[in-house]
Amino acid sequence: MPEKNWALTELAFTKLLHWLDSDEQRAGEKYERLRQKLRTFFEHRQCTSPDELTDKTFDRVARKLESGTDIQGIEPSSYCYGVAQNILKEFWRTQSQNIVSLDTQSSRGDSLFNTVVDPAKLQDEQELEMDLRHLENCLKRLTEEDRFLILEYYKGDHRDRISNRHELSLQLDIPPGNLRVRVLRIREQLHDCINRCNNRGDRK
Repeated sequence: MPEKNWALTELAFTKLLHWLDSDEQRAGEKYERLRQKLRTFFEHRQCTSPDELTDKTFDRVARKLESGTDIQGIEPSSYCYGVAQNILKEFWRTQSQNIVSLDTQSSRGDSLFNTVVDPAKLQDEQELEMDLRHLENCLKRLTEEDRFLILEYYKGDHRDRISNRHELSLQLDIPPGNLRVRVLRIREQLHDCINRCNNRGDRK
């Protein structure tokens, strides 16, 4: 399964938590501790997007688990750090690539846009503009609560998002892990909606 076509699902995330610990509460606690350590790992290496690289690390591990790869018998944190090392190398390699500037995107289309649209399309400005319009239309089709949640989750720059997501978790009285599950569901809705728009050739 090509990685660029794979997206983290609720089922894959649940398998990841179960891999961390069979007890649901302990798994959630281990996930949050490991998440903070991985974020610090990327931040101390001057990465501009430590949260997104941390997400990518967990996504890659979850994809392995979902595919049936046996990674039992390995201490989860050690395995995740190994994956993080590989992602760090990939991150530095991509810094020299010519990527369409985020200045061409609307404030809503920053990181959220990149999570629901195939990154390859960013090389085509016409498709980029079309998918940005699709994203705005699809956001309008969400419930007010889901639209608020997804936009708040991705609001601000990389540093602001840390405090924003913490405050959002407190505001909604949702543990950080559960908050991410909800965001994943909304992202899947947006991804499917944009695909339907493209299949119909919508240009509104």
